[in-house]
Amino acid sequence: MSVILSILIQLCMYSILALGLNMLVGYSGLVSSATAALFGIGGYLTALFALHYKLDFFVILIAGGVFAAVLGVLVSLPALRLKGDYFFITTMGFTWIITNIMTNWMQVTRGPNGLTGIPSPLVFGQVLNSRFLFFILILIITALCIFVANRVCTSPFGRALKGMREDDIALEALGKNITAFRVKTFVFYAIYCGMAGTIYAYNMRFVDPTAFTSDESIFVLSMVVLGGVGSIKGTLVGVLVLGIISEGVRYVGLPASIAFQARQIIYGLILVLFMIFRPQGLLGQYKIT
Repeated sequence: MSVILSILIQLCMYSILALGLNMLVGYSGLVSSATAALFGIGGYLTALFALHYKLDFFVILIAGGVFAAVLGVLVSLPALRLKGDYFFITTMGFTWIITNIMTNWMQVTRGPNGLTGIPSPLVFGQVLNSRFLFFILILIITALCIFVANRVCTSPFGRALKGMREDDIALEALGKNITAFRVKTFVFYAIYCGMAGTIYAYNMRFVDPTAFTSDESIFVLSMVVLGGVGSIKGTLVGVLVLGIISEGVRYVGLPASIAFQARQIIYGLILVLFMIFRPQGLLGQYKIT
């Protein structure tokens, strides 16, 4: 039962990550490889706060999202004036910087050893030791994230993002500030990634640099591509399909190294096939450009 609950919590976490990325990719047309870095910022901040301070879960959740957004925007603000391959490469550099900080800042992150012994979350002053109650809590948070993402996407702001994706020059000619739209979308994406990092840290009770590499960014991007760029329902379908495949490979009895390689091959194959035959994904509206 504990294993099933852990998998369900992971699926909720990936749903939040993929929703944030799909907002950036599907609506503003910017393909980012900074997902793992922002995810890791939320995870490490949560671990440090939980280990050294007795703060409420919701305080840490909000702090993880806000800190990831602030740091991500400060570092990536020059990149937000770019698009296409240039933006992707710049965010990839950001991921490498964050990964190196996690690996080498021994006094704070304990380097490759990671941070262990993360305690159970405090919810309104009560220690939440039950895995089932923690899953219910995360499920509610995920539902709220889906609701907010849907409202944003169907709002005038979301429609403006679609217009920017289709023709940013025409939108700028109408008096819209393209850079401001991109910054706001990146903030939304970063907040979701940071909150997902908080969920990861409390679920695993351990964080280390190997959990926040470029491979994780590609995995989440695969979910978005598979489910459908620009579709919330598609995103959730992509998370469900790849999440089940990932956990299925993990529990078929293969050695850990072989299981990891098998997952990477499956993700890569799915990306290649969908980019060739169905670039908009299962339920998507757009192609990744």
